[in-house]
Amino acid sequence: MTPDIDEWKKEYGRIYRIVIGPYECIYRRLTAAEYMDIVDASLSDCALDDAIVRGALLYPQLDPGATYTRVYSQLSSCIVEASMLGEAGEWQRHIDMRKAAITPRRGPGNALVTDDPIMGLILHIIGAFPSYRPEDLLHLPIEDILDRVAWADVMLGNVDKPEAPRNMPMGLSGPERQQYLDDVASKMATAGAAALREEMRNAKAKS
Repeated sequence: MTPDIDEWKKEYGRIYRIVIGPYECIYRRLTAAEYMDIVDASLSDCALDDAIVRGALLYPQLDPGATYTRVYSQLSSCIVEASMLGEAGEWQRHIDMRKAAITPRRGPGNALVTDDPIMGLILHIIGAFPSYRPEDLLHLPIEDILDRVAWADVMLGNVDKPEAPRNMPMGLSGPERQQYLDDVASKMATAGAAALREEMRNAKAKS
């Protein structure tokens, strides 16, 4: 068996590497459900280490036994740490760190800014369209995210409502007037997306 790093990254996201004695070990994080199943089995410490390693070790294949006791014990600790399954206090620190990164605050010119601008955009989209999941949006190109931000602005009312524009043709019927207003709103959304794209390009050029 040879390591297939690219495929493992696609399937598991983050993967980890550690060298323990003569062994180069590659492992992934356990999911919460996997860890709960292992803990619910009420195993001894040694059997618990074996179960954790068997669940998360991707490479190489190691058979449980006295030969690998030290390797399994160290690997188990690394897997638990990478999976954030240690102390609950560490969870709160992680939550606080992420909240600080994505919570908008007032910056220069009283503009709303975040340490993680992409997540700020994603939160804005989800506020208008709750069916979206953050992980789905993160896999989109930036341009597609910005288009959805423009739609979110329209849905949340963060654009000037087109009243009766001064250049609206006279004598329109009810349906024709609504169609005219819909066209105006569509143009405004397109202009908003273009402005956001330009802002992102400028920010990238400055970085």
